[in-house]
Amino acid sequence: MSENKSADDIVDELFKDSEIKSLQEVILPSGRTVHIRPITWEIEKELVSDKVDTNAITKFMIDRCVTGVDYEDLLSVDSTYILFKIRELSYGSIFKFVLGCPSCKAEQEYSVDISDLPVKSMEEVSEVEVKLPVCGKTAKVRRATMEDVGITDTPSKAMDNIWRFVKSFEGIDRKDVISKVMKRLSAGDIETIMQAVNGSGYGIQTKIRTVCNKCQYDGAIDLPLSQSFFSVS
Repeated sequence: MSENKSADDIVDELFKDSEIKSLQEVILPSGRTVHIRPITWEIEKELVSDKVDTNAITKFMIDRCVTGVDYEDLLSVDSTYILFKIRELSYGSIFKFVLGCPSCKAEQEYSVDISDLPVKSMEEVSEVEVKLPVCGKTAKVRRATMEDVGITDTPSKAMDNIWRFVKSFEGIDRKDVISKVMKRLSAGDIETIMQAVNGSGYGIQTKIRTVCNKCQYDGAIDLPLSQSFFSVS
């Protein structure tokens, strides 16, 4: 009888089946498998408090809702995919938001089905060899992980530190040589390396095409990832 059981035991029984279903196995764009749980009331309460800095939302959500991977080891394309899966599991696949037009700044309401966003899996995960279009040479680069955010979170930092991701250039792996080579490369070659490092084109595609109701601007916008993304639309 329930009178003889503790409140914790009763609650555990009530949610036993749903707890199993709520922890979902998800295959990331890199091929890794993690388990993701929805946002709970306690997590949302902590999120909207002053304890969570806006710049730390990604780490906060992954630490609270994901098991099977360390945050620092995640590829950036995987972390973005995880955030969208957390949102989908917590509130459903429909994401409604208001955003200003890039042209006239008029605000407009949008509705996106997250489950319909295309996802491209990554073929080469940890390292990839790229052919540079201008100099014609080859470079082997490693993919950026969330541990690298501090040295890539601004364009200036990314440019200063891009050489750190180059494992070899034409088979030469000496860092002193690589750092000097980078200074001689054209902007086009540097951009090719940066795209490989960031895994550009892989993962969940977060741009959608829109037409402004006011000025008829027709173009792509990025889906907003902020605290409001992790709340009821």
